[in-house]
Amino acid sequence: MGPARNIILQIALACLIPWQQNPTVSDRAGAAQERLRSADALFNQRKFAEAATEARKAREINPDLIAAWRLAGLSLQLAGQVADAEIEFTTALRRFPKDADLWFYLARVQYLQSSLRAAESSAHHALESQPDHAGAHTQLAMTLEALNDYPNALDHYRRGVELGLKLQRPPTLPLVYAANLLVKLNRVEEALDYFTRAEAIDPQSSEIRLSRGRALEKLGRFAEAEKEY
Repeated sequence: MGPARNIILQIALACLIPWQQNPTVSDRAGAAQERLRSADALFNQRKFAEAATEARKAREINPDLIAAWRLAGLSLQLAGQVADAEIEFTTALRRFPKDADLWFYLARVQYLQSSLRAAESSAHHALESQPDHAGAHTQLAMTLEALNDYPNALDHYRRGVELGLKLQRPPTLPLVYAANLLVKLNRVEEALDYFTRAEAIDPQSSEIRLSRGRALEKLGRFAEAEKEY
């Protein structure tokens, strides 16, 4: 090989090394997506700690990959690392301050840590970004109930129920929590309606059937109650 070709080869290698060290945006995006797919698979296998690790690697490769931030936080929460999940969501919101889901997830982990005023504020932020966020209404209702603000809690439970019915799989959580609060307020007839609607969505839930049976007992409808047990 002649001197000229040696020089060309050296120049080519010199150009290749930094390209390998600094992959293109497309390469980074692909690597991040691959990590995210791995995290998602682990999450579906209920390997939440491992899923969090993979999701964090994905958002380290591509910090603009919002799905990775969400999945990392959710995985940490379900792995029992609730304080770490709060940090993850808080950090993500510095980059995505208008994302309703991140505010909702943050409100949930704050609620789980009994940081009720912080959870209330985060839920309000979620609803400012997306007023029809069913989960945020329900989370705000749960927080307000814990703060003994029952009238506003009921309003948000009802809004959560209304919006949830528009989803492909309506959640029973706002129905059941609203019903339990109504029982607490001795508004058992109203509570029974919510339990009945929840049972129609999930007829296999023994918890819902039991709660409905107890409501029927409170109303003196013992024969109907027996069928729920």
